[in-house]
Amino acid sequence: MESATEVLPESSAERGDRAEDDGSTRPTRSFMPGDRVAGRYRIVRFLGHGGMGEVYEAEDHELRGHVALKTVRGALAEDPRVIDRFKREIHLARRVTHPNICRVFDIGHHRGIGAGGGTGDVTFLTMELLDGETLSDRIDRRGRLPTTEALPIIRQMAAGLAAAHEEGIVHRDFKAGNVMLVSAQDGGTRAIITDFGLARGLAGSDRFASGVSLAGHILGTPGYMSPEQVRGETVGPATDIYALGVVMYEMVTGKLPFEASTPFAVGVKHLTEIPPAPRTFAPDLDLTWERVILRCLGRCPADRFVRATDVVKALDGDAVPQQGAVRSMLRRRLAACILASALVLGSLLAFGVFHQPGSSQTERGLPAQPVPPSPLDSHSSPIRAVEEERGAAPTPKIDAPQVPAQGDLRAAGRLCEVATAAHARGDLAGSKGKFDEALLIFTGLGDKNGEATALAGLGDVLLDEADIAGARLNHEKALALRETVGDRDAVAASQLALALLALEEGRAVLAESAAREVATYLKPGRALDLEALAQIVLARSLLELNRHEEADTVAKKAMEMAQESRSIEVRLRAAIVRARVQAALGNYDGAVQGLQSAREEASKAGQVGIGLEADVVIGQTELLSGRPVAGRMRIASVGARARQLGYALIAQKAAAAQAAGPQFGR
Repeated sequence: MESATEVLPESSAERGDRAEDDGSTRPTRSFMPGDRVAGRYRIVRFLGHGGMGEVYEAEDHELRGHVALKTVRGALAEDPRVIDRFKREIHLARRVTHPNICRVFDIGHHRGIGAGGGTGDVTFLTMELLDGETLSDRIDRRGRLPTTEALPIIRQMAAGLAAAHEEGIVHRDFKAGNVMLVSAQDGGTRAIITDFGLARGLAGSDRFASGVSLAGHILGTPGYMSPEQVRGETVGPATDIYALGVVMYEMVTGKLPFEASTPFAVGVKHLTEIPPAPRTFAPDLDLTWERVILRCLGRCPADRFVRATDVVKALDGDAVPQQGAVRSMLRRRLAACILASALVLGSLLAFGVFHQPGSSQTERGLPAQPVPPSPLDSHSSPIRAVEEERGAAPTPKIDAPQVPAQGDLRAAGRLCEVATAAHARGDLAGSKGKFDEALLIFTGLGDKNGEATALAGLGDVLLDEADIAGARLNHEKALALRETVGDRDAVAASQLALALLALEEGRAVLAESAAREVATYLKPGRALDLEALAQIVLARSLLELNRHEEADTVAKKAMEMAQESRSIEVRLRAAIVRARVQAALGNYDGAVQGLQSAREEASKAGQVGIGLEADVVIGQTELLSGRPVAGRMRIASVGARARQLGYALIAQKAAAAQAAGPQFGR
């Protein structure tokens, strides 16, 4: 977690000297100015303390130049694994020659009497002497950086990482504290990546690739570690790109995306939480920057950029599509990487265009993505190891009860039909009961398709009841079953459902990507309902991203597709999203007219939830159009009815709209 070349500026060194003079507790220094080290280096001055030891400026009498000399603390120097790590650092660093990577020269051993009067050996490294400050120090000193200042630094950091990746080297501890900023000859700033002591070769490319972690511990800095790194999984260039995203986030916001009181808690947040959108802390940040940063912070490696240089291209406005292999992976695991949670298509589509200032979905941040359960439950995982070290009792495994087969598939299918109809007419409790019965039968008979259908139905009902955790669990299981079966259309339906939940919780960028991805591999004309739903999700995403004109074009396309659909639900969803686009563009009368038509058609078709949603959005539109009394009365009425019927999620939306008042959505 330390920087191999964390060379402090003179002022910091002076502050350190004063601290010692005050009587502050400081480690005893190995050398003093004027000491000769290993018969070759003359110590010029002490620069600072690092996690591994001390850093000095030294004069190299053989090369007649100045270098940074970093010692290894006595206890660590006695550990052959630490020495191997330093040898690896030199080995790796020498393979990469790049102006944005710190040069490491040699490893040495000093035998003799140290500054404290004791005898013994001192192991040390020599490296390029960097006269400047770390990027972390600059952010601490000045706060968030303007993009005009940040971009040149990011270009150089990306170039350095790309050079390392081309040599098959992953840094694994890239962070703001491991980037030195020094004055360049042209008057600008040179960014230099330091400390490849935690780096490792890619699998099969480096003889030092194994044995990097000491005693099974995770090496890295928790605030910058990717989810796969926290879980102890194989790392690759995507790991460094995630860390680059964290550094970029820190540069433009002045904050880390995840903070907590302990390193363990920070690591868990990388696995289970989503970062607040950067514009939460930097409202003037360009949307392109936010999108690029959030893509770097994708929970799954496949969601991130493939190359570090792609990050800079995207910041410059160039389109950087997913690569072929990544696209193939996304087609199989898209929903699992977006987030493992649940939704009802109906309960989400009507909300999100209008939002209260300062509390928008995008501003609230992104939703948690799924965490594969096996790494966290495994006794060999790093998280489990920490829990055991802390004395936490291991989580017991609960075996699923053996369910005897009941009835037949036809009966179970009929139960699902009854449950779906009950849900549509507003009988949530009855619907949930029938889905439960069907699930027992399908599970007992081993029918994965049926089991997935019942789980998805239960997830829909639970979401309407605002049981987000329960809904997420059911939809995650349904998606896993559908992927196992290989039903492409069913998987696409789950992906769209999960994308809608991502949108509801504020992940508009990823929802847009998911909708476009599904649309690219759906065969035109074969699954018209799914095609229309993909366009509906895309329109919603574009609205959340304030790309109203694009949303209008997509919503019209969704309406055209929906007209040919046999699903009343799809037609109503398309009509609602089209009306919401009109409202966003200021056509309030047209929006209300479309919503009223959708509400009336929903009432005739017995679609209670959709009717409630349409009414809430009508009330929101009335508030925006200068009719606050009518809007408040309508929203209050809808909220009361939703609570009575058990639609807790819609009731919560109505309450939020009621509290927002006439400025709702402005």
